[in-house]
Parts: sequence; C-alpha cells; structure tokens
Amino acid sequence: MSQPEGSSSSSKKRKTAGSSNTDDALSSSSSSPTYSADFNDPEGDVVLQSSDDVLYRVHKFYLQAASTVFRDTLALPQPPSNQSSSSPPVVKLEDSSFDLHHFLHAVSGLSPLPVGDPSALAALRSVLALTNKYGAENLGRNASYTFSRVLLEEEFVLHTSHVRDI
Repeated sequence: MSQPEGSSSSSKKRKTAGSSNTDDALSSSSSSPTYSADFNDPEGDVVLQSSDDVLYRVHKFYLQAASTVFRDTLALPQPPSNQSSSSPPVVKLEDSSFDLHHFLHAVSGLSPLPVGDPSALAALRSVLALTNKYGAENLGRNASYTFSRVLLEEEFVLHTSHVRDI
C-alpha cells in the first residue's frame, strides 16, 4: 500500500511556550500545499485540504453519497472567494493526510479496504474514525466488518505461529 503524501510526522510544527499563533500562521502559509497523486482529478468539483496541507481534488458526488456531513456541508451556498471561477472551492479539514487518503480510497471505491497488509489496522482505524466523524454509516459498517476480519486473521496467524513453536 502506498504511503500518502504529507504523512510524515516531522511536517507538523510543535508549538513551544515561546511561539505564538502568528508564528504558526506564518509557518503554515510558507509551505505550499501539494496535491495527492491519487486524488487530483482535473474535473473534480471540490478540493479537500488536510491538516498537513495535502490537497485532494475530488467529485463531491462521491462525498455526498457516502456522508451525511459532506452532503449537508457541500449543499450550502459557497461564499465568494479570491480564486478564479474555474477553481473548485477548498474545504479545509482538521484530518491528517494519512486519514483522508484511506477514507477517500474507501469512499471512492478505488481500492478495497486492506486485509492481510501490515498497515491494514492503521488504515482501517483511519477509515472507521472518519466514517464516524462524517456520518458515513454504510461505509462504517463495511469498515467494521473488514476490521473484524483483519483482527481474526491476525489472531489466526498468531495462533498458528504459536502452535508451530510447540
């Protein structure tokens, strides 16, 4: 499974006692956001921005179909922006690029939820957290089922390796 862009923990600035909100704002504005390789559809009509400045240009239809929160939020009239009229609106989210990467893969159906992959548990935790947060009940049920399959598979692997050792 590919690692999502911007997933490095070193990209986040740690706030110290002497730093101010202005320092944080300046540091975040000096780094320019980058687009996800998996989610940069030129025909996408909305851009999601992760907390670590990765952009996801997607079709809002998929978000609205999967999530009650996105359905309601994206249906609201958008305020005028400084962007050109051909640029889709940018929705800034508090979620990491790691979490959004896996959530968007699950929403779009581009790849099945991982089973048997060492990073499966972390990916599934991300999907479960965001399905809960964004009201994506059907996707959450699918992720819960997959999560239980992964846990059972892990338990089976641990059990069989223990039996071989005896």
